[in-house]
Amino acid sequence: MEHVQSSGGGPWGGMTVDDKFFTMLRELIGGRVLDDFCSEFPMEEYDLRLDFEGNKREVGTPFANSFT
Repeated sequence: MEHVQSSGGGPWGGMTVDDKFFTMLRELIGGRVLDDFCSEFPMEEYDLRLDFEGNKREVGTPFANSFT
């Protein structure tokens, strides 16, 4: 998938957070293990990315539920 236009999130944007997460994961389990997992189980990698994205969206601000 080609990234056509950059979003305005800057260093805290979603793609940067994703990159940092997968860098951390690579450091924890090893690059080869992660590469093997991604090549052998592409749907599970996709699910991992979707789950991570969902978790990012659940993180709220301290005032998220204050204005109901």
